[in-house]
Amino acid sequence: GGTLADTGNMLPSGGAAPANVAFAADGRLALVPNFDSGTIGILRVDASGGVTYGGRVGSTAGFAGAQSVAFSPDGGRAYVLLAAGAVAVLEIATDGAVTDSGIRIAVGAPASAYAGVDQIVTTASGMVLVHAGDAVSGGLIAVIDPRTNTVAGTIVLPRPAAGGGVVPIP
Repeated sequence: GGTLADTGNMLPSGGAAPANVAFAADGRLALVPNFDSGTIGILRVDASGGVTYGGRVGSTAGFAGAQSVAFSPDGGRAYVLLAAGAVAVLEIATDGAVTDSGIRIAVGAPASAYAGVDQIVTTASGMVLVHAGDAVSGGLIAVIDPRTNTVAGTIVLPRPAAGGGVVPIP
């Protein structure tokens, strides 16, 4: 196991109101959704554990209300839950470059903004699970098939089920 220590170094997040930082499985890349500014910041981790700011993911569509990020098991994609109830698909090249694919997948309900709560995860098989909903529409879990970038199924949650997150069971 490792040890976390406050080094006193401050890094930019790439925007305003950073929430729910997610690390790729290899630990070399982290993405920071910035809720208020609609941007995704990139953090790079070197072999000695040093962290540097790597800029922002470029996008013509933007990432309004970016809330949570989940990486695909192979590290080739990342999925960003947006507050309006869509998932943005990011492509991650083998050299670590992160680009916006332009794909947005509607999940059927808005996503509440919870700092510290992951509302999107990927399973070992690569399926993407998204918790969405609010006090008006109730809650749901949308299951996204990454091969087609479509919602393959929806699990309706009983009311009131607007709050909460999602965790895959290994």
